[in-house]
Amino acid sequence: MQSSKRAKVATIPALHNGEKTQQDSPNDYELRRKENIQRNLEFLRSMGVSIAKTAARTAAANIHNVLNNRSLAPRQKKKISEKKSSPTRYSMRLRGESPMSSALKDAMQSADSSNHSKEKIERLEPNFAAEALNLNGNANSRLLKKLSGWDGTTTTRDEYEHSINAASHKIVNYQLDPESIVKVTDDRIYSLVFHPREDKLLVASGSTSGQLALWTPNMTDDKDVDPVATYRPHTLPVSRLLFDPESSTSLLSSSFDGSFRRFDLRAAMFHQIVALPDDEGISDFIYDSSRKRYILSSHEGKIWLLDERERPENASSFASHDKKVNTVHQHPVSTDCIMTASLDRTVHIWDLRKLSRSKRISTKHLEPIISFPHERSVNCAYFSPSGAHCVTVCQNNFNYVYETSSTKLKKVDDTSPEPLLAIPHNNQTGRWITKLHPSWNPKYTTPKEEQYIIGCMLQPRRLQIFSPLQKAPVQELTSEHFRSIHSINVFHPSFNVIASGNSSGRLCLWST
Repeated sequence: MQSSKRAKVATIPALHNGEKTQQDSPNDYELRRKENIQRNLEFLRSMGVSIAKTAARTAAANIHNVLNNRSLAPRQKKKISEKKSSPTRYSMRLRGESPMSSALKDAMQSADSSNHSKEKIERLEPNFAAEALNLNGNANSRLLKKLSGWDGTTTTRDEYEHSINAASHKIVNYQLDPESIVKVTDDRIYSLVFHPREDKLLVASGSTSGQLALWTPNMTDDKDVDPVATYRPHTLPVSRLLFDPESSTSLLSSSFDGSFRRFDLRAAMFHQIVALPDDEGISDFIYDSSRKRYILSSHEGKIWLLDERERPENASSFASHDKKVNTVHQHPVSTDCIMTASLDRTVHIWDLRKLSRSKRISTKHLEPIISFPHERSVNCAYFSPSGAHCVTVCQNNFNYVYETSSTKLKKVDDTSPEPLLAIPHNNQTGRWITKLHPSWNPKYTTPKEEQYIIGCMLQPRRLQIFSPLQKAPVQELTSEHFRSIHSINVFHPSFNVIASGNSSGRLCLWST
């Protein structure tokens, strides 16, 4: 036995520290390897080990080595390249950190809302015929001819007459028919307004691509007239629509492209009232009828005052916020007061009598009457019809109700007023859905009867109607035909009718 072991040791090839000698060529090394294998087999045979088992193991080992040599290196290289392109992600919650701070979310929202202003804004010509922006062919012309006969006076009431008597009740049985759902724009609806007439229904809507659509749902009996007429007077989202209180055949529109226009339905013409300088977008506007002037809010945190009797170059502005102003609204009773809501997490109430028309004013010289600070950016803020309350929609998933009666619009000290109600409400619509905006019912003008409507993120899809005096909704509107989130909703000023717009360009008409 000992002699056999010594013989095995003596047959080891001439290697030094695991390397070949310099005089060994690859062929010599292969011959030595085969000789070693043969001698090892003879040694194992002398020990009584089966040659078949040994050969099988040797062959299996050779195959395994060949496969490893062919496939292992490329796989490793591929994994390394994948790691370089896809770094390892770690959970911030597991590491004890906040997933995303509210400041970062506000910064992302601010960047998303102002992305239009970073590029050179394309604007259309100041004045042009509506036919030049016609998106529906001759159907639009026929509808405008129908509307051109409207002189703003009420004639005979239609099938919605019975709704007016029902307006005195707080709970209205709103219903949604499949025929009352129509596609009016190519993309998501950003603004809505009803024509104030009491004998016909007309809904105007603006989209994120600058389209303006007119829908007359009760003209479907005329087969030659398409109930929807669509134009594109703007190049960016239509932020606000308003039928001119001084002329019911004129439709005012503002846009993120910085233009403020008038659509003359009778003449079928679009006229530019003003275009803000330096590609400054218009986020909202109101009409101050007592002073015959327009009040516009901008993406640069400014409020612009434009007297319709003066030249547009004489418009004045003042810096109201550090960031974009989302909405501006006028107090219905104390008309000298306006309210602004901004991305800078504040809502301010201003006294218009302190604003100069002759020069631009800095916020260092002008302070708001009252400020309502919020935890996150504020989507919008609107006074109620009586002026006793206002509702604000905040990105911290709360809607706030404040008391804003004439007696409350006085600054007593430096402390900020506390909200009357803080209503939990999911306001995280995301990037592709328009922010939720509430709308007050203009038919209810007393503080105890006032109501506002707002879209909802809950399933099944619904609309919620709230009272400013309680947290729970007084009514929820649902229907088997209502299957999407409708961010923009408005009440008709006379009928018990609600128009709702969603992010696919569809309008729903709720009625009794």
